[in-house]
Amino acid sequence: MPGRLAIKRVKFGIPKLDRAMNGGIPKGSAVVVCGPPGSGKTILSLQFLVNGATMFNEPGVYVALEEVKKDIIDQAAVFGWDIENLEEENKLNVVELKRDEIPLFDDKLSEIKKEIKPQRFVLDSITFYYTYALLHTYTKEYARAQQELLIQDGAEITHPLVARTTITELIRKLKSLGFTSLLTSEISGSQPYYTRDQLSEFIADGVVLMDYLEFGEDEFRSIKIVKMRKTGHEVKHIPFEITSKGIEIREL
Repeated sequence: MPGRLAIKRVKFGIPKLDRAMNGGIPKGSAVVVCGPPGSGKTILSLQFLVNGATMFNEPGVYVALEEVKKDIIDQAAVFGWDIENLEEENKLNVVELKRDEIPLFDDKLSEIKKEIKPQRFVLDSITFYYTYALLHTYTKEYARAQQELLIQDGAEITHPLVARTTITELIRKLKSLGFTSLLTSEISGSQPYYTRDQLSEFIADGVVLMDYLEFGEDEFRSIKIVKMRKTGHEVKHIPFEITSKGIEIREL
């Protein structure tokens, strides 16, 4: 009887978090990191890239849609992460993408793959991307449907179709380029959804929830691995702290 196929892993470099996923994220996965403001989404994403570059020799790229590059560099410096030095060594790049460049994101990703050759990828955030890519997908889907005579006068391309297509095409592109990706997302205000778009959590390979929990008068930050394809994982809330070194899992 043939043995099981070994799953290649991409580690966060946070030992207790990697163990909670049986050794790390399955290589090539697209994982949504969701949570409320201040929960640590950006810090975890930067730590994923910095540790990849410095501990595992895996170059990465951070695509910022909502923040300017200098702010990302300054935030990383708080934890002792020298982004500019890593950029000089071609181990990590921060790319600032403007709103009007989102319709050309496919071409930008191919350019990043060719020039930077990253193994790790962060998009901050899929919420922002989704909002501005939706109109572009509407236009494209409408033109395709007209060409294929799928619509008649007065008919519409439905929002669910376009929304799912927008996110599916993004994740498919990231996976085709061989990236292991983190996509940050605002949390949904509606149960039972985790993400603001209410779709990426179903399409992505994994969902990591960063949140605040209260026990009596105590409040702490937690990470919960809601979903991760191709691997077993813990499902409980994992307490963590944001220290001068970044995210560190608390002792239970």
